[in-house]
Amino acid sequence: GDGIPDLLVSAPDFTATAAGEGVVYVYHGTTTGPSAAPWQTVTAPEPQAGGRFGNVAAWVGDGNADGYGDVVVGAPGVSGSYTEDGTAYTFHGSSAGLVVPFDARLGPSPSEDDAHFGAGVSH
Repeated sequence: GDGIPDLLVSAPDFTATAAGEGVVYVYHGTTTGPSAAPWQTVTAPEPQAGGRFGNVAAWVGDGNADGYGDVVVGAPGVSGSYTEDGTAYTFHGSSAGLVVPFDARLGPSPSEDDAHFGAGVSH
């Protein structure tokens, strides 16, 4: 929105309610660099031990054309239909940061145990 890039920093082994559930921090961009403290903390939408939310996180452009960058966050250790089949979440950006809850939950199809979907994302 303001034309100054923000910064994503992830901590996939962070523990709040489940060991290794993960978290992503957003640092607001300024003309002198990123803010000293996180502007926003995005916790794992579906906390699971070993879920590793934030194993990877990437800005992926402005998918909904609202003028704010959107983000994909991988959580390759999340177990859905299979053990650690993994998932990735998309979050829309806004003037207040990333919109929580997530916009979409992506998963492998077909899936299998230990697929670790969401271990990598790219723009």
